[in-house]
Amino acid sequence: MAILDVCELTYTLPENEDALLKNISFSLSQGEFVLLSGESGSGKSTLLKCLNGVIPHFWLGTISGEVRLNGHSVQAFSPVELIARIGTVWQDVDAQVLHLTVEDELVFGMENLGVPLAEMEERLQRLREIVQVDLDAVVEHLSGGQKQRLAIASVLATLPDVILLDEPLANLDIQSAARLLLFLKQLTRQGKTVVMAEHRLDLASSHVDRLLYLKDGELQRDWSDTQDIVAEDRRRRLSTMMPKKRQAKPAHPAIELEEASYRFGRDPVVRDLSLHVPQGQRVVILGENGSGKSTLMKILAGLCRGRRLSYGTFKLLGQPHSARDASFNRSRVGLVFQNPNHQLFMESVYQEVELAAGGPNRVDHFLELFGLTKLRDRHPLILSQGQKRLLATAAVAAAERPILLLDEPTIGQDYAHLHNLIHVIDRLNEKHNTTILTVTHDQQAAYALADRVLIMDSGQIVEEGEGDLVNTYFKRLVR
Repeated sequence: MAILDVCELTYTLPENEDALLKNISFSLSQGEFVLLSGESGSGKSTLLKCLNGVIPHFWLGTISGEVRLNGHSVQAFSPVELIARIGTVWQDVDAQVLHLTVEDELVFGMENLGVPLAEMEERLQRLREIVQVDLDAVVEHLSGGQKQRLAIASVLATLPDVILLDEPLANLDIQSAARLLLFLKQLTRQGKTVVMAEHRLDLASSHVDRLLYLKDGELQRDWSDTQDIVAEDRRRRLSTMMPKKRQAKPAHPAIELEEASYRFGRDPVVRDLSLHVPQGQRVVILGENGSGKSTLMKILAGLCRGRRLSYGTFKLLGQPHSARDASFNRSRVGLVFQNPNHQLFMESVYQEVELAAGGPNRVDHFLELFGLTKLRDRHPLILSQGQKRLLATAAVAAAERPILLLDEPTIGQDYAHLHNLIHVIDRLNEKHNTTILTVTHDQQAAYALADRVLIMDSGQIVEEGEGDLVNTYFKRLVR
């Protein structure tokens, strides 16, 4: 008997005419590792919410069809009963991590399920290879990737029968992603069923048993041949054409930073770092989770200040940084955060872009540029994570600051949207001579966006070079 049965499932949000899910049917067996794929906004996250009972227990709307767990309707289980059987890792890890320290977060679920202390200790030891930070580390001081690993481990610690993961590889470096995939594969051999919604097929395709492909809320393909899955990933990657490389031109300095350090408590996150970037250059910053990449971006945007920050020189566009004037950085630098939920405030997609664009013609221009025209009247918070990221990038880009900082802009993007995003970033660079710094774990995007590559480790820039360094770096990680 299947552990999960989905029978003619259709779901529509309140006051919406178009269904988000349309007549979806499939079954999952015990021990299967299933990859859920599809374009941004195709319904992957909504489907996961139906599988774990969030829909209809917490989300309103019209639902028909049925999801059955071990032969019983998910609607018949209470939320408490479902939590013990189905574990879910959401896209927004900040909304899922609750406790002060890593250990408190990991044991919280086990304590609520009454796991004996000896077994709890044993599970903690097994999960160390995923978390890779000290158990007494403060959660607030973790990087986005480290938080992602923690959220995943805290769900795996409860050993539910079914494990649902929504973009779990999004913030992870290659080595952390590989470790997670191997761990999940081990769990399926022990009889756990894993369903993972993911765009990074190049990492996941060779590990899974099956691929379900959604498009516009419909289940279009169901592959169970691993070779077909790998071939499909290769076809999509090759069809995503990347811009040609450009020769660097002489330019005035956009960023001058020397001997910069920033610390959380006693621990330095950035240490004696120096960075010089000429106007118009596209710089890609690579490095493992926790290496200080996002902190560097926040320093440049003026968000890291006070006694924790020290530096010898800090100039933007030739002007000395003013620690007392918050508008100094804001008028020169636009930052797209790693988590788009931290910078979406308005009631519609249109209003979000309008806040920075200034006029209706410019709003329409940027909506079209980022492929958001059809979503103009939607509330930002009901968009998929990939769509939210596009919107946050569009809203920041519309302000046309001379320096644009992008922290993991490719998360949640399918190949078509990734290609368009890279094209848009290049247009901004060429048309306005915008200086662009991009943090990413995506090899394809990194190679396409790099005139220059910086590699960070332990809060310092340890290596730099031209675009070809991207492929060298990722080959080293794979080895």
